[in-house]
Amino acid sequence: MGCSLSTRCRRHQQRPELNIPTNQTLDASGLPPSHHDEVNLREQGNVEESSPGDHPEDVSSALASPMQVNRNEDMAIMGMGFLTDIWGCPGHEPHRCGKMIVGHAILPRCEVYKRDYEPVAKQGTKYLDWWEIIPASSPISTAPYARPGNCIKAGKLVDSTTTADPYIAISYVWDRNPSFVNWHGREVTTQALQIVEQLSKYTPHGLWVDAICIPQNDVPAKQVELKKMADIYRGALAVLCLVPEMDRTTCTIVEHAAALMDMEGFRALEEGGDTHGISLQVGGGRALGHSKRRF
Repeated sequence: MGCSLSTRCRRHQQRPELNIPTNQTLDASGLPPSHHDEVNLREQGNVEESSPGDHPEDVSSALASPMQVNRNEDMAIMGMGFLTDIWGCPGHEPHRCGKMIVGHAILPRCEVYKRDYEPVAKQGTKYLDWWEIIPASSPISTAPYARPGNCIKAGKLVDSTTTADPYIAISYVWDRNPSFVNWHGREVTTQALQIVEQLSKYTPHGLWVDAICIPQNDVPAKQVELKKMADIYRGALAVLCLVPEMDRTTCTIVEHAAALMDMEGFRALEEGGDTHGISLQVGGGRALGHSKRRF
């Protein structure tokens, strides 16, 4: 949300100070009227550039009190023509990050988050688990997707090419050193079997897990299935992403962050350009709007 007094961006760590008396009145832009005149003269080439060291009396007066020092720092952030436009501020407009500090303008933004967070936090116990948000039927598509060769259902490997039965695709991170076992005549990873065993407790739908449903030792058949993987995920009833080492605290943070992004306050901050660098999106939308649980 921009720079604060205690944590400034790199561009603001080394900047020339403006020699602006702290007792001057400020106009609507947050700058003293005399500074606009100085900028206009500077553009016309009638004012020579000066460095902070050219006016030692200003430096000594600025160090008179911590409040005065902070005020001078804030005014320096607002300096027009002195800093690179890191936020894309056109011409000599004041920097947005400076506006958030001068006049305590950052406080209303904190109030927005506080106001929105309270109802979000109260809803924390109302989030549904993954098996409760699986849709009843597959999404309607204008073009049919390629079906996976196999799925796992009721603990067995079943043919999926000749049916339209819905299935859930599983996305996960393979073990670095996977161990393989023979399962129904196919070499599969023990990790994948554990995933199927756990998830099958919560859904009657078939599961598609790559390390099981794609034959690892049959290279021609494997290549056929690999080419269909994009369609397999698109055509699934749902895609369940398993995030390792996720505890209850992490789940709560993700839930609250996703909910906050759908609040009116966040959208207002987004439109005002105060949420640079904040992202919680997957694909084309806010796919983290529901909870991610450990299975």
